[in-house]
Amino acid sequence: MIDNDIWQAGSKEIDAEIERIRADFAKPQNVKDRFPKHEPKSVSHLFENRVIASASLQGLAAQITHSIERFHAETGANALPEALEALAALPALLLAVNATIQAAPLDGAVASETEDQLRAEIGRLNAKVAQLENELQKACSAKPSVFSDAFKKQLGTSLGDWKLYAALCTGLWFVSGDAEGTQRRLENISLYHDMIFGEVSSPSKSAPKHPTATTESTLEI
Repeated sequence: MIDNDIWQAGSKEIDAEIERIRADFAKPQNVKDRFPKHEPKSVSHLFENRVIASASLQGLAAQITHSIERFHAETGANALPEALEALAALPALLLAVNATIQAAPLDGAVASETEDQLRAEIGRLNAKVAQLENELQKACSAKPSVFSDAFKKQLGTSLGDWKLYAALCTGLWFVSGDAEGTQRRLENISLYHDMIFGEVSSPSKSAPKHPTATTESTLEI
């Protein structure tokens, strides 16, 4: 790995190059990417409300996982549709955020390193959500549609279920805090869901039908 010019320069230069190579090998090899534009300015609300945050994160991760498993079971497909592939990464990212919150001490100030780590984890989560938004947008504008009517009906009970997207948008809004563009992104995801799956899965189609009263009840005082 050492150039011939350094070998010819003498022992001092060789020693310096060896130390440089050693330092390169000592650096962490699996440094995760950061997405500063997707990181919130503050994460204090998550440490201050860690019970709610933990329940929301774990519950959402479980709901997404269940929807993916149901999709595989009902369709027999080995992979998710391209427009929904980003969903597969969300459970692990949600649990990574939760793990960072739970690792912080219950009493006393939270270390700045921990806050920075949490911002980084949320940034990675938000970046994946942004990818989901982009893929759904492309699916909405694709001609012909990337989903057949029959396939949309299949997805309506799993990856296209409106309850999944309601939980996703609500949970991510709470977790992401003041991350730039988060509210608009989640509004878009909800809109794109309705455009793609609204005919097969929506709150109005799931609302229970209340029987019409045939007699009037009276209240005697």
